[in-house]
Amino acid sequence: MLTGSYRKRLETDLTRWVGEGLLTAESASAIRRSLATEGGFRLPALLGLFGGLLIAASVSAFVAANWEAMPRLLKLAMILAGVVAALGMAARLERRGSAAGADAAATCAVLIFGAGIALIGQMYHLPADWPAGALMVALGGLAVAFLMGSNGALVVTFVALCAWSGGRWQGSNGAIHLPFFLIYLPALWLALNRSNRLVHHLAVLALGLWLAVLPGDWINGRFDYGLLAYGLAVSVSFVALGALVLDRGGPALLTACLPWGLVGLVLMVDIELIRILDARESRGGTASVLNYLAHGAAVGLVAALVAGARDRRFAWPLAAGLVLALLVPLVFWRGLVVGLPGRVVVAGLVLGVAIALVVAGVSGGVRRLTLAGSSLFGLAILILLWQTVGTRQRRAASVRAARATGRRGRMMTLPHADALLRRLPLIGRMLAAMLLLCGGLLALVESRAAILRNGTEVRLRTVPVDPRDLFRGDYVVLAYPISIVAPGPGGAAGMRRGDTVYVTLTRDAEGFAQAKAVAAARPAAGQGEVVIAGRVQSTGACALNEAGQADCGAGAGRLRVAYGLESYFVPQGEGRAIETMSKARIEVVAAVASDGTAAIKRLLIDGQLVYAEPPY
Repeated sequence: MLTGSYRKRLETDLTRWVGEGLLTAESASAIRRSLATEGGFRLPALLGLFGGLLIAASVSAFVAANWEAMPRLLKLAMILAGVVAALGMAARLERRGSAAGADAAATCAVLIFGAGIALIGQMYHLPADWPAGALMVALGGLAVAFLMGSNGALVVTFVALCAWSGGRWQGSNGAIHLPFFLIYLPALWLALNRSNRLVHHLAVLALGLWLAVLPGDWINGRFDYGLLAYGLAVSVSFVALGALVLDRGGPALLTACLPWGLVGLVLMVDIELIRILDARESRGGTASVLNYLAHGAAVGLVAALVAGARDRRFAWPLAAGLVLALLVPLVFWRGLVVGLPGRVVVAGLVLGVAIALVVAGVSGGVRRLTLAGSSLFGLAILILLWQTVGTRQRRAASVRAARATGRRGRMMTLPHADALLRRLPLIGRMLAAMLLLCGGLLALVESRAAILRNGTEVRLRTVPVDPRDLFRGDYVVLAYPISIVAPGPGGAAGMRRGDTVYVTLTRDAEGFAQAKAVAAARPAAGQGEVVIAGRVQSTGACALNEAGQADCGAGAGRLRVAYGLESYFVPQGEGRAIETMSKARIEVVAAVASDGTAAIKRLLIDGQLVYAEPPY
């Protein structure tokens, strides 16, 4: 910290030294420029910062206290102003040379954008589709990460990307989510040229999580042993790739594969050892096509490590350990697990893997390998003692993870995303980021307004079924008779949870909508019919009786469909009163657009209008 008195004395000394010939004018100027970048203790700046925080806190308290009373457009304007202000601050800080401050401000803009999506969803009664919201956050973060060069925005992008892909995977019963790569690959391109290690690790973890859910919905289904073999092969691939890049030199991001691969390797191998020693779990598994593909990729990367590594003292012991790890599943697949030979072979392979990791780490000076090998060896000994000595008590063990630093190879020359940004003026990049984020928020509002303006109105009987959401304010959860739909002649066999379906609605004698048919492709609407789009929630729902209650005796195997009309936000404190009313008193008028999307337009009780949705 440089005080003002020191700066004045130094300025006097510099002038004197230049005059006496002890220092050149260029050197004195260089010293002055160096000191200009070092901050000193400035009381006015500190007081200004403290005052700004107090003002921000008071404004936040005022907004929170009056949020319900504020008009929608004012709330929307405040959200947009927050995004614009944060991006403007990021541009100003970047112009002044404060890279860290600019990164923080750009990240704040992305976070405000994400919060704005949630608030707009509440204000305009958007469908409760949180994976779609995560997708918008990922797209916004990717745009800001590219245009403003923000590492924090890239971190948000990877987190939101995993949330989006995981949500779609869960909602589709474990179907492969290939659209993940439409965002992951551009984000990976940006991350390859960044020096931020958090970005590197999140990029590797995002790919690892996608690979973890590739075998299908194993979380809700039966755990098959083939999953362990698949996880082991993926871990070996990560270790081999990270070690090869560490030795040969390449993108620093790929070196992050090594520690996470080692974590997976130690975990998978220890679970293999536990299963082989447990008589109840010691049984053969089945190898699927995915297992063969994963093991083929692992063998190829291990071979590349052996052939391409410069330091053989480091690479060859590591490759030997990885090969031993890949041999463990063969014991299960060959049916040797039923006897003592299988247990001896697996235990020997596991200990061999541990020793090979330690030797590779010591020979190559890679401490993370030594740590992983030592941990694996110690855990393997504990597991063997636990199973052979006879104790059956559960023991909780906590292992402190030590972060080891390895050698970094030379960086590979890649097209640099940030180099492209330097060709664009800062003001242009800032305006583009503002346009994309604010345009995305406004597009949400306009899409809902267009449905309310131009959609075909349908009357729906409804019954509120659930209490309020503590995180999003008071709202009523609604259920409709059209939410339970009888499948067509082909039944529900061809439809899965998460599929988009189209339900044809007709009017009954009282003018309320009723489901006529359901199809996977959008049919043409007949005279007096409306086609509404929905998403399948389940394929085994029970039919509804005349009272609107589930009656499995009247039939099962129905489709439960959500249309985005299942929640409606109301002023604070009014949700409970609406929920306790008789279902016959509540009516919803929805607007259905030409593409089948729907929005709640009016809410009536006893035929009297209670809430009406304005377009904006």
